[in-house]
Amino acid sequence: MWLTTDEFNFIPALKPMLYDNVVGTTAFPCRVVQLSKYGSMVAIVSLNNPSTLAIWVNSYSTLTPAGAGAGTTYPLISAGNYRISTSTASLSDTLGARVALATTAIAVTADTTSDMVNYYIELKSDDLKDGYPYVAIAISTSATASTGMCVNYIMKPRYPQVTQVTAIS
Repeated sequence: MWLTTDEFNFIPALKPMLYDNVVGTTAFPCRVVQLSKYGSMVAIVSLNNPSTLAIWVNSYSTLTPAGAGAGTTYPLISAGNYRISTSTASLSDTLGARVALATTAIAVTADTTSDMVNYYIELKSDDLKDGYPYVAIAISTSATASTGMCVNYIMKPRYPQVTQVTAIS
């Protein structure tokens, strides 16, 4: 079977950038999407030589939550999984075992041996709490020792169609 872009929506949730005070004040959380329009999604969090930080998977009742971001009291999504891969030598396409999301953040430890570490967070819209159809990844602002990051969402529509639905509405 051939995998094509017709089967998914791709959302740039946070453009590739360096960690700095601009990221810490304006880019958190990452783009909020209405997951209830989709069957599932995979959020890809790419970190270059990450420092110690935390990744939250938050859900919201509105598309533009006031004061949203890392460490807020919005409901964390605990029904889902994540996997890790690193770009160490020839193992960049090797994924770690699935780990269930907990009701706390995903703790990332400092990694000075890998050029890049990827976190693949898998979510199903059926697992969302009632009244909270919007989802976003948030990353702690204590990541100043890292040299860069990027976050993308791959959204799988409930029903394949020629015209893609908009996740951000």
